[in-house]
Parts: sequence; C-alpha cells; structure tokens
Amino acid sequence: MTRRMSHCLLALSGLAVLGACTTSPSVGSATTSTVTDATTTAPADTTSTTDSLAAATTTTTETTEAPAPALTLRVDGIGAFDLGSPAPDVLGALTAHLGSPDTDEPRFYPAPDGSGGYTTPDGEFGFVQSVGRSVCWLLGFCAEFGGGVAASDAQLQLTGWSYGGDTSGELSTADGITIGTLWSDAPTMTVRPGGCYSQGYGETGDGIRLTLQSNGIPFSEFDSGGNYLEHLPDSADVEVFSMDAGDIPAFLFADC
Repeated sequence: MTRRMSHCLLALSGLAVLGACTTSPSVGSATTSTVTDATTTAPADTTSTTDSLAAATTTTTETTEAPAPALTLRVDGIGAFDLGSPAPDVLGALTAHLGSPDTDEPRFYPAPDGSGGYTTPDGEFGFVQSVGRSVCWLLGFCAEFGGGVAASDAQLQLTGWSYGGDTSGELSTADGITIGTLWSDAPTMTVRPGGCYSQGYGETGDGIRLTLQSNGIPFSEFDSGGNYLEHLPDSADVEVFSMDAGDIPAFLFADC
C-alpha cells in the first residue's frame, strides 16, 4: 500500500511600524519669544499589521489507499465473490492481492459424460462445464472458471477454487484454517477414517473439502493377508495438505 504525504508551511511575517519625530516653533508676544519642542508619534497602522500577521501553522494531509477486501477462503466463493461471479471481477481482485498469475490456461471438455458433466477427449479429466479456464498462482492457489460451449472469457464464471503446497498461510478460512494447520489446532474440522495410505479426507466446519496428510499411522493400509484396513490417526499427526471448494477439474484416473 502507498502513502503520499504533502506538507504545506506558512511563513511567519512581521510588520514593524515606526513613529516619526517632529519639532515645530511657536511665536509669542513682541517682548517674549518662546520656542516649544513638540514630539509627535504617528499611531501604528493596526489594520495593516493585523492583516499582515498570521500564526505559523503546519498542515499535514495524509492520503491512504483503502486496502482491498481480504481473500477469505469460503465454501461458496472467495473473499467478496460468490461462486458464479464474473471472471473479470474475480481475477481483478485476485491479481490485486496475489500479483499476476503464473499460468492462465483455457480448458475444453467436449465429451458429455452421461451424468450432466463433460470430459476431455481422452476421458482423463472431467468438469461441470464444456469450457473452462484455470488460473493459478505460484503459491498454489487456482481459480476455476467455466461456461457453455460458446462462452467467451468475459462470460465465464467462478465455479470453484483449490489451494495447496503453500506454507506461508497467505490464504485461510474465516477461522484460520490453511495449509499445514493441524487437526488438533482446529477441532471444528471433520476427519474421516480411511483414505489413500498416508492421505485422508475431511471438511472444515462450513464444508470446504480437505485433503489431509498423516505424519503418524496411515489413514489406510493393507495387512499381510491383503485386507484393507482403515485408521484414524491422532489429531496431532494430521495436517491440512490441500483445500478446495465448488466445482474444479477432476482427475478421473486416480487409483485411490
């Protein structure tokens, strides 16, 4: 944020008015002549002096740019923007906070998946719309936009967001959950037993999806007999690995 400071200094001026001194002779009778010394001081021009004198003052004007609204992670949007907000508005706010994005890629999902969604031609990724745009920043935040087959960039709308890989805590939920938050420090989190080996899943109190990492026992494993076992690790060993909300592109070939 920038601050601009301007200073104006009024100089103090003074006016001194000096009196004048005069002597005038006075003639008496024929027999007596007397000279009288008369000293006269001209009155000060108080009106002129008052108009000329001013108290010294210093005026400081401070101009502060209003900060942009915080980009709080929400289950139904981000910051002041709900899911469905126009792409140009959302991207303007994100860029003001995070700088220029590192990647900005159009995505196309031309093949209907039979369930109301769409996939890439190879079936590897699925999305809720046939046209998408994925805009990502280096800290690990991505905003996803989508629209119909004829949608231009200006017509695309925010469909969801994802966040992962960051350790700065730049973005967080209203109650402070961010990447690396421990389950033990955020008891409002819901964590489910089972998962994909050391990775598990859960939600924040308001429904933001969480991918979790266990630094203790795994969320799931297979025993020596090939039986699948589910575990619920200790809360002090479970931390947030990534977060997402809304509709984002899905990798359809995952093995867990």
